[in-house]
Amino acid sequence: MSQITNAEPANSDKPKPVSSLASHPLWRLGFRPFYLLAAAFAAVSVPLWVTRYVGLLPGLPRLGLAWHMHEMVFGFVIAVIIGFLFTAGRNWTGLWTPRRGHLAALAALWLAGRIAMLWAPPALAAIVDLLFLPAAAWPMYRVLQRSGNKRNLFLIGLLGLLTLVNAVFHAAVLGWLALPPASAIQAAILIVVMIESVIGARVIPGFTNNGAPGTKTIVHPKLDRISIALTAAASLSWVGGLPAAAIAGLAGAAACSQLLRLGGWKPHRTLHEPLLWILHLSYA
Repeated sequence: MSQITNAEPANSDKPKPVSSLASHPLWRLGFRPFYLLAAAFAAVSVPLWVTRYVGLLPGLPRLGLAWHMHEMVFGFVIAVIIGFLFTAGRNWTGLWTPRRGHLAALAALWLAGRIAMLWAPPALAAIVDLLFLPAAAWPMYRVLQRSGNKRNLFLIGLLGLLTLVNAVFHAAVLGWLALPPASAIQAAILIVVMIESVIGARVIPGFTNNGAPGTKTIVHPKLDRISIALTAAASLSWVGGLPAAAIAGLAGAAACSQLLRLGGWKPHRTLHEPLLWILHLSYA
């Protein structure tokens, strides 16, 4: 995966050495702090929630189901998405996405949201938590705009939708909306699926070609568009409460199109390389 996580464009705007904590290599590319934070958070939060669920931590009432489902999406998953976008954005555009102090500040804001969701009053926790996505999306938007990379601007729109859904979740928890908080989380998961559906098609075939010598993956742009459209339609039908038969039909069509798409990426050619087959398995 070096072309996303380690490679940097061969232009000359490399940062000059700075003798401060912010100049540490950790803060050079977005995936470094955010992947690390996501992994550490998952390793701590899941056992913490399970311990609370079985009644061994009665002193932490905030560790309920609402906290768990929110943090798995808006804590863990969002950290991975932002880490990827900051790193991929650098490669897509040749411009610097947040780094050094800016990247450290965003990581601190993400961490503040996780702490607030555990201990702060609900209204304050909502404010702190809601700050992160816009703060991360704005510099990403500026980089895409400055480089003329219109192809990926839709990702900023999806981050905006995630922010809106997150606000709906908090409003439901605070009793401002007569809506189950789980409905907002379900909508957020569907948005994440859309992000994965698009990004997966841009990353997995290339990694497979590079990591499995002699492999020529098949990418059909028309099939990609159909697959994404069907996935979006199935998601909207679920959120919109269409009849079960309609939802099942759209979901089945979306699944078939995604399976055809994945087949063209030659997953069987990756069985010798865990770094590759885990991508295909995760996408499936």
